Amino acid sequence: MIKQADKYGLFIAFSISPLFPYQYANSRRIACDSWGNIGWSEYSMNAITAGWWTDGLYQYNDPDHLVMIGNGDQKTCSLGENRARYTNGAVTGMMLMADNFSLNDKSGCGDAKLSRQRAYQIMLNKDINEMADMGKSFRPVYGYKEYNGYADGAESFVMYHSERYLYVAIINYRGSELKGKLPLELLDIQTGAFSEVKELWSGTIINIENEALPYQVAAKDACVYRFDKQKVSAIVKEEKQADIAVLSRIEDGNICIQSTLPIKSIDVLSATGALNASHKLDGQNSFCITQAPKPCIARIIYENGVRETHKIP
Repeated sequence: MIKQADKYGLFIAFSISPLFPYQYANSRRIACDSWGNIGWSEYSMNAITAGWWTDGLYQYNDPDHLVMIGNGDQKTCSLGENRARYTNGAVTGMMLMADNFSLNDKSGCGDAKLSRQRAYQIMLNKDINEMADMGKSFRPVYGYKEYNGYADGAESFVMYHSERYLYVAIINYRGSELKGKLPLELLDIQTGAFSEVKELWSGTIINIENEALPYQVAAKDACVYRFDKQKVSAIVKEEKQADIAVLSRIEDGNICIQSTLPIKSIDVLSATGALNASHKLDGQNSFCITQAPKPCIARIIYENGVRETHKIP
């Protein structure tokens, strides 16, 4: 099989197969047949809740065909359910559309006119499609918090850090609104590490208050929040108010910091803006950061309120 695939450049997609041996396929179906209503999105996301890491084995995790309008009870899927299913595919990392879009088809399958309408409403969202183009599976924010409180449920909150963005997708499987706040600490990001948060389905700019992401997701629907880290990487001009600290990297990845002013705290972030470590210094003038990533960002807050941000190669 491998010889034939290599010879003809074939894409090999496993069905619901054992995880191993993964070296013989490009993708693997994460769950059985999945259709369009919210229950199928939950079923598919259950596999991502526990098995998001398998996209490190396969090139793609396969959420099955993404059907907006199907047959039987799948003909009545709402726009919100379609958004949820499309989001399900995007955060799994593989998109395969499966509606009947042919107005000349006589088979009676689906509803081509409605499928076309939903395609224009959903599948042309540039921001969502750009996110899907990464081909990555998002990981659960909690990792243990199924929406229904049982092991057969899926987690509603998933996230992914790219170099430029942090994406947070929330799928509401309930028949009522899902509303609350997600602490930024759970998302591995801090207030100063992003310039803007945009909800990608509505285009709304979100205000972050009290170190938390406020969310409001309609029944059987989905929202995707995108944190823009591009304009505030520590290479930044923004927070730096004085050139006070002297930073130098020494052996074993450690960083030595010496300052003429007493330091209140130091945050160490990766180059993508993810929080690596926080240190409270309570007025010390020097400190050694151990095992700091390369490159990294050091955000220093002094006792007098002055802030500095440094990029350390």
